[in-house]
Amino acid sequence: MRCPDLEQLADFQMEAVDAARRRHIAGHVAECETCRRELAALEKAAGAVALLPEPVMPDNLWPGIAARIAPRRHRVAVWWRALAGAGMLALLFFGSMAVNRPSQPLPMASTEESAFVARHELLAAQDPLADRASLAVRMIAYEGQQ
Repeated sequence: MRCPDLEQLADFQMEAVDAARRRHIAGHVAECETCRRELAALEKAAGAVALLPEPVMPDNLWPGIAARIAPRRHRVAVWWRALAGAGMLALLFFGSMAVNRPSQPLPMASTEESAFVARHELLAAQDPLADRASLAVRMIAYEGQQ
């Protein structure tokens, strides 16, 4: 049988174990000389502690403890709450702008404008220098370098 540890023996001595565990440890202590010596040392220590005078607590002990455990508002927490509130307001504002945006119909392009855009896209896709606008931009950039 394995010996109980010191904490289990102390619980046994203080009668802080259930009845089944108490019977089990009592049976072991009756057979084990080492555990009987440990239990006797625990009882001697408990007797010595019982002889000590009970300490007197100062009168201002509880107010000091109460002041330390009282809930306090931290400035950091207040700033985080304000920042979170501002973020929520910004989210609501921009979200409502996106949802309530007035839908305006796109202006209709004339046939000539559509043909110009189509030709421009075709030329730009085939050769960027064939497009007059991009050619003019490149020429201006070249002149600016000299």
